[in-house]
Amino acid sequence: MSGLQINEELYNYTLHYSKRRSLAIQVKAGKVIVRAPLTLPKTKITDFLQQKQQWILNKIQSTARLTTPCWLAEKRIPLFETILQLDIQQGRKSSVQQHQDRLIVTISSRVNSERVNLVQQQLIINWYKQQALDWFTIRVQYWQQLLKVQATEIIIGGWSSKWGYCRSDGRLGFNWRLLMAPTWVADYVALHEVCHLRYLNHSSQYWQLVRKHCADIEQAKQWLKDNQHKLVI
Repeated sequence: MSGLQINEELYNYTLHYSKRRSLAIQVKAGKVIVRAPLTLPKTKITDFLQQKQQWILNKIQSTARLTTPCWLAEKRIPLFETILQLDIQQGRKSSVQQHQDRLIVTISSRVNSERVNLVQQQLIINWYKQQALDWFTIRVQYWQQLLKVQATEIIIGGWSSKWGYCRSDGRLGFNWRLLMAPTWVADYVALHEVCHLRYLNHSSQYWQLVRKHCADIEQAKQWLKDNQHKLVI
């Protein structure tokens, strides 16, 4: 293991020699790996790394931003702007209860030890889904009264490729993972889908309606793009 100093910070890197013809740098999970030809002098490797300082730093920072938090392992989960501390315990019956900034997850003592983590995860996801249904019901009611439109049903899902949807029959769908985002981001998605009850497209009239009620459209989109990897359990 060798060290590279960038902006007064020391970053370790692993050097691998092989029968390759050129130098290469990789940054994986925040770790720097340098691959070099067998006969290349260490001084040339050092010079090359110094030339690539900014590139290496940018890669380290970008991979750090994409690191997925281990919420359950850290015994905490986000609920909008609040971080709830997880209190995992055993009991007669599985349940989830929130007490201020604590989420008490009780796992039935009858659950096989090999399934405890899976059951814990599912209990928390089900709790999120119920919170999402309650919250989006309130926000949809607000927006549809303001816009004079009417949804027929609200559905909560955990889709990996969409945050919400609007069907031609008036059904609205929202991703429970939005409750791990800031309130203003989740509310943008609520408004986005309710506006589709008037315009079931992305026409200029549709975006004019959305912008009339939300000034942070681009910021909300960018936040979801930059942070979607964090909204997982």
